[in-house]
Amino acid sequence: MRSGASLSRAGLLALLLLVLASVVVVLSFLLDDPGKVQLPGADRSAARPATGPANSSPGAPESLPAATRATLPTTRNASAEPELRRPPTLLAGIVVREDGTPVQGAEVLLLEREADGFWPVDLEYTRRQTERARTRTGTDGRYAFPVPRARAMRLRVRAEGFAPHEELDRFGGQEVRIVLRPGATLSVAAVDATTRTPVRDVLVRGVRQMSATTSLLVCEGTTDARGVFRAADVAPGPIQLLIATPAARIQYRRVALEAGRSVHEEVLLDGTGGVHGQVTDATTGAPIARAEVGDSAAFARSVRSDDQGRYVLPGSVPPGHAEVHVRAQGYATAIRVLDGAPEAAVDVALAPAGGVRGRIVDPSGARPQHAYAAAAAVLQLRMHVVHGDWLPATIADDGSFIITGLAPDRDYCIHARAPGLGSRTYRLPRRIGAGEVFPAGDVVLRPAAIVEGRIEDQDGGALADIEIELRGTNADLAAWAPSALAEASPPLTHVVQTWRRASDAEGRFAFGDLSAGRYSLWAVPAGGTPRCGLEIDLRDGEVREGVRIVLEQGRPIAGVVVDQHGVPVPRGHVHAAGEQGASAYAAIGADGRFRLAGLPDATYRIDVLNLPDALVAACVRDVKSGTSDLRVVALEAAWIEGKVVDAKGQPRPGLWVSAVDPADRGAIVRGETTGEGGSFRLKVLPGGSYTVHAVDRGMPMMRAELKDVPAGARGLVLRFR
Repeated sequence: MRSGASLSRAGLLALLLLVLASVVVVLSFLLDDPGKVQLPGADRSAARPATGPANSSPGAPESLPAATRATLPTTRNASAEPELRRPPTLLAGIVVREDGTPVQGAEVLLLEREADGFWPVDLEYTRRQTERARTRTGTDGRYAFPVPRARAMRLRVRAEGFAPHEELDRFGGQEVRIVLRPGATLSVAAVDATTRTPVRDVLVRGVRQMSATTSLLVCEGTTDARGVFRAADVAPGPIQLLIATPAARIQYRRVALEAGRSVHEEVLLDGTGGVHGQVTDATTGAPIARAEVGDSAAFARSVRSDDQGRYVLPGSVPPGHAEVHVRAQGYATAIRVLDGAPEAAVDVALAPAGGVRGRIVDPSGARPQHAYAAAAAVLQLRMHVVHGDWLPATIADDGSFIITGLAPDRDYCIHARAPGLGSRTYRLPRRIGAGEVFPAGDVVLRPAAIVEGRIEDQDGGALADIEIELRGTNADLAAWAPSALAEASPPLTHVVQTWRRASDAEGRFAFGDLSAGRYSLWAVPAGGTPRCGLEIDLRDGEVREGVRIVLEQGRPIAGVVVDQHGVPVPRGHVHAAGEQGASAYAAIGADGRFRLAGLPDATYRIDVLNLPDALVAACVRDVKSGTSDLRVVALEAAWIEGKVVDAKGQPRPGLWVSAVDPADRGAIVRGETTGEGGSFRLKVLPGGSYTVHAVDRGMPMMRAELKDVPAGARGLVLRFR
């Protein structure tokens, strides 16, 4: 949930993509590697990342299959840059120390994760990794690998006396300079909050955020008998720690690691509270045994229901709001939003599901290597909080696939992809009923189209480390759907057909795995709104070179967030919204400081989001870009609590409830979706009065309203008619 005024259309799209990216990042953060946190009774089977053949001979990398050749002539923009200095099928570079001295004998591994740059809500797929080749640097510190054109690769470097180093989203034609540094030492002590005694077997996982959609596991392990976890030779830089135990909710902590230094953290674990209930069949009412119940879409902490469908998920309800996710074979996944009480009783009725079958083939009719498919739909739980219902396919040797778990009340699309071939997405023509299996037929993946280009400033200078976002879909997206649906916005297309890549030191970027269709390219400054949209039309197998994006550099807004006593607030995000649609996001650092970058010259409204549950901050208006000393004060929050009922007094779950401040130009201060009992809890600024609205998003003309509601009011009843 967010405080703040309504966003512009561009800002809302950026926010939606940010939320979805956050979901993907959190999921990969929870399960970047096997070792998922499970409670007694959970299914402990987990797929291991695939590994390919390795060649450890110094200076002799394993050869890769040649990149798919274009079946159509290569095209070039009129503004094309001079020919690249390195071929687009060679990834090369140098490994050096901090002083620039080459490192001889460093081991360099070439790795591929097929999901890199993609947005799937599929943990097993995001972990699927293959070692493509390995080599060692020579006396000059250099390395080189042949690679498929425009395909994202990872480089992992190890050398004695240095912390391991990993580079993501690297592609052919790049010169990648890797600087090795001594590692840091991290220790974490887990202590029971009640007894103050050490807690053993607590999972500690450290993850470094590499981009909006990718994160990197840098350390992992469990606490010993003394309640201590220790990791040496961790790569320096900021990381986020996940601390989890079956008896307490997951905690997160941000830590900054410095080369050659040690950092110690103490974590208090509170195992009180939890969720319990029963899982039943929504049609028959019969209990469902072995249903999996977790506290996130990752099911990172999960339990299984017993023979009577009953479950107990301890310590899983954090302050504020929480979710319970439930799934079982043959049923649609259900999500319940909790009100944040320390302990909750949640009964869940699962709806029987449908399925889809079909076949994935290449133009010759054979199954492509490493083929992947999934059904996807959008679930919006409350304003700006969305989940992707992502259902992976089981694919046989002949390419035939089956997808189960389709909810009868959701609209799905089918997405299919394979390395070297163009990804394709198709909208299902209708909703699939319970027990029905829809025959989708063949999904033919054709040779991939490729886009290569450069991003630069208005003076022609290269812009490094700018994320480039490519959006679009295959032209025959609605081939399965009736003509009336051809223009409708497909479910989850912005996820399954959005890719991101960071520009290299020379401003270059590349995208592959595209199908014939129309695409747009956007520059995404750190935390900012996508800018400089450029549309291109592609044919299957086409290679589009020399695409040029010019990004005018904006000015930052920087400052600090403090509480009413002047103490920095070390958590949350800051959002800037301009009148012309420009916006930016930035995380608040451990010192309370923030920096919103790349803003065009204008004035902005500044909102502070995701603060600790006891704090709330008023928006700051008319802040000019270039401001460097903005000070935002967060106050102790007040709450407005109540429920929404219909004309007969029955609870109305799933309605959007918001608190509007009439004194602040009608700004929405807080909003959320009502829970199972029609209840809501809105965090607002202390003092003042608010107008509380309840709206059915499917029928926006129907609403309920209470005016002049004071901050701190409880027991409100909104009658929705």
